[in-house]
Amino acid sequence: GIRRVVCASLDPNPLVNGKGLARLRRHGVEVRTGVLREKADDLNRPFFKYIRTGMPWVTLKAAATLDGKLATATGDSRWVTGEQARAFVHKLRDVADVVLVGANTVIADDPLLTTRLPGGGGRDPTRVVVDSSLRVPPNRKVFNLDSTAPTIVATLEKESSRRASRLVARGARIFSVRARGGRVDLGALLRRLAREGHLHVLVEGGAEIFAALLRAKLVDEIILFIAPKVVGGSGVSWVGDLGVKEMARALEVGELSVERFGRDIMLRARL
Repeated sequence: GIRRVVCASLDPNPLVNGKGLARLRRHGVEVRTGVLREKADDLNRPFFKYIRTGMPWVTLKAAATLDGKLATATGDSRWVTGEQARAFVHKLRDVADVVLVGANTVIADDPLLTTRLPGGGGRDPTRVVVDSSLRVPPNRKVFNLDSTAPTIVATLEKESSRRASRLVARGARIFSVRARGGRVDLGALLRRLAREGHLHVLVEGGAEIFAALLRAKLVDEIILFIAPKVVGGSGVSWVGDLGVKEMARALEVGELSVERFGRDIMLRARL
C-alpha cells in the first residue's frame, strides 16, 4: 500500500546503487530522490568514504589554550577546557566507532576513554592505543575497565610476545602492524580497523599522533577547542612538527564552523 518513497542520499556502493529505487519504480511506486541530500550525505560520510576508499572517516579532536598549548611544560593538562566542552566530547565518543590515542597519552594522562553522558548513558567506542614498542604498562585504566567495548593495542610485528601477553591477560587485543619509519604504519592500521567495521575513528591525542596523521594526509576533519587561557612558550603544542618551513606551505583547511561551549570556542574544519 506504499504509494510514494522519499529518499535523501543514494548508496555509493556499486553493488546496490539505485537498484532498490529502480525496483520500486518498476512496481509503480513514486520515488523522489535528493531531498535534503547534503545533510543526509553529511550524516553518512564515514560509510561513504569507506565504500569509496576502504578507509574510515578520521576526526582529530584536540583542546588547546589561546597560544596553542595542550599542556604545561610539566605535562599537566587537566583541565584545558570547561565542563561544557568536555561534555560535548562524550557525545563525540558516543557516535564514534573508535577512540584512538598514542602511548604517550595513556602513560601521561591515564585516560578512561569511555563515554559518560548525563544519566550514565552512552556507548563506549572501541579503544585503540598506538604503541610501537609496547611501552604502556598493563595497570593503565584502559586495560582495567568495566566496559563492553574492547581495548586494542597496535604495535609493530616484531615486538616482544612476553610484553604483549601481559596486555592480553588484561583483556586487550593486539594488532601487529607493519612499520613505517620505524613506527606503526597508521594508514595500514586505519585500513584494518575499517575492514573490521570501524568506520569512524576519533583521535584524541597526543601531539605526535596528530602530526603523523596530518603529515600522511589521513585526517578528514579537525575539531579544536580553544580555551581562554595562555600558558607561554614552555607549554606543549597541540600538534607536533609538520615539516612546514614556509607559510605558503602551511596546511589549509576547507569548510570551517565555529561554536561556543561556555567560555570555550570549538573550531570544526574539514580537510
